[in-house]
Amino acid sequence: MKRLLTGIAAAAIVTLTSLTPVFAADKSIKEINITVEAPKAGESAAEKPVVSVDAEGVKVTNAVWLNADEILEPFKGTFAEGKEYGVEVDMSVEEAYELSETDLKITVNGKSVSGTIGDNSISVFSSVKAVSDKKDSTPDSASTADSATSDSATTDGANNANGSIPTNEGNGTFVLFGVVIGIVAVAGVAYFIYIKKNK
Repeated sequence: MKRLLTGIAAAAIVTLTSLTPVFAADKSIKEINITVEAPKAGESAAEKPVVSVDAEGVKVTNAVWLNADEILEPFKGTFAEGKEYGVEVDMSVEEAYELSETDLKITVNGKSVSGTIGDNSISVFSSVKAVSDKKDSTPDSASTADSATSDSATTDGANNANGSIPTNEGNGTFVLFGVVIGIVAVAGVAYFIYIKKNK
């Protein structure tokens, strides 16, 4: 009886072992979307890039800014607005997952990039443009809206100054329609009276 149970247990272990690759294949990673926050002009590169990754089983382990003029050389200066800077992102892959060897797609801020794949790890390189350090662009938008309103008022004023009469096409249509109906009604009454007199 013990030999029978031992044999069944061994068979179960062999079966589970043979099924493991099948379940692992179900966790194949085919797409990694990375977002790198653009550096702000005037800030120091001593601050590490702010990076997030959208891929199950993948997490960021390290990220550094690179000098765009010297490939793979770390950038240690201050960011200038409008200039491109390199960025390296290192990631790890959980043991339960594996990177697809045939159709793996990687993007950084929506741009397709290639990656260097290692044992349960992957590294990618891309570039990001530094942006202005202005935190609130609402005043500019409000100014633009005020300017547009002012231009519209000026145009209307100029039309009135030239003797043009502001009109409303919708109201004009209703007035014209009412006049036509009135004329038809009057003509109908006149015709009715004429017929009655001639009888």
